[in-house]
Amino acid sequence: MKASLGQVYEQVRKMSLMNHDEVVQARDIRFESLDTVMIGTDRYAFLPNAQRQIATRYQVPHNYLQRCPQELQEKNLNHWLNNEKNDSFFVRFNDKGVRAIFTPRYKPMDNMELIKLLFAKGYTENTRTIFGLDDGMMKLNLQDDPVHLFQINGEQFLPGRSFVNSEVGLYQLTPSLFILRLVCTNGLISRVSISLHFRHISRKFIEDYDLVMARFNDELIYQKSQIGIALNSPVREPLILINRFNERFKVTDSEKVAMEWAWPFEQGETMFNVVNTYTKAAQYPTLTAEESFRLEKIGGNILGLLSKGDTH
Repeated sequence: MKASLGQVYEQVRKMSLMNHDEVVQARDIRFESLDTVMIGTDRYAFLPNAQRQIATRYQVPHNYLQRCPQELQEKNLNHWLNNEKNDSFFVRFNDKGVRAIFTPRYKPMDNMELIKLLFAKGYTENTRTIFGLDDGMMKLNLQDDPVHLFQINGEQFLPGRSFVNSEVGLYQLTPSLFILRLVCTNGLISRVSISLHFRHISRKFIEDYDLVMARFNDELIYQKSQIGIALNSPVREPLILINRFNERFKVTDSEKVAMEWAWPFEQGETMFNVVNTYTKAAQYPTLTAEESFRLEKIGGNILGLLSKGDTH
């Protein structure tokens, strides 16, 4: 979706009104089932993201726990909790229940805090933004001033910065270069090998913000070169190649539906068409913020794989 950064801030503020955090002693937590937990004398819904976190922590497949009868869920979860090495947990709540559960090492970087940092670093409420926002994550693609627009083979592009953050542990805080193709407002995210990731156990991103931003200038030079290669790399069977990339990057069924929707807009016989099918698919209206980000990222990854003279 498109909005100003100020409008995104207001949406995030409203979503955050019912959120709160507590450090809870492990001895005060008791599961009634995978879906319900007692914390002290209060009963809470244990939401799907928190379920996946606790399953991962105790090295048990989430889908196995889901299939277990309630009595077995209760017995196993409380057994593992009784043998927990940490004395306490950092628990994140919303109006629906427990949205996430972490060890005490976790240091939150909430979406509100990230946007306030961007304001402090020079972005304004009017900054043009393409964003995705849901209970799992926030994706901000911030466009640079139009003075930075560039052209390659007649195609116009505008660089920017992408920030992905999850308050519930789905993603580390990840800043990346963002490049917007103006003709259809497709955007791709630069390769993960060049992006940086900041785990939610320190405040390092805030400390290193200016250094991180300086790296994007070199990244932009590289990506301009890759776009030129993509425009001049022919593809004999683009749909077959897309299917291979879908397998390689483990594209999900819902993401494949988005790809089928995007292909008629971007069809052609160059790697540029292939890359833009993924970035166009990221705009499919029913995708989650995470799915949209993944498709933009896959487009960037494919672009980063290209070498001059490639034929596919």
